Amino acid sequence: MKPEEHERFMKWHKEMILSKFIFNFQLEVIKYCRNNIDTPTLMHRNIMFRNIFLERDNVCSFECTNIASSYMTVFRKNFLREEEIGIIPSGGYRNADIHEKLSVEGARTQSSYNQHGTKTRIRN
Repeated sequence: MKPEEHERFMKWHKEMILSKFIFNFQLEVIKYCRNNIDTPTLMHRNIMFRNIFLERDNVCSFECTNIASSYMTVFRKNFLREEEIGIIPSGGYRNADIHEKLSVEGARTQSSYNQHGTKTRIRN
């Protein structure tokens, strides 16, 4: 909490103590929940997201653990043909993994010193 926020909070807290305010958690939770019914909440947004998946791809995103698995389900259900296996091409879908190949090639040719100070070749 920033210092100015802390100061404002402490002022509010002192006012609550001086007014002998009693915090009723049960009542506050009910008020909070009722207030959230009228405003768009995370739940509403999630339902909207789910409906998009259902309408476009015939997949319920709530059955998946995360967004990536939702998209993988869409791929398997709508694009992957029977008797086929989805294999990522070498180099990735956009040849974006070329840096990894270069790193491995470089590591194969480099030498290094081990903990005893002896020069050793790196083998992969």
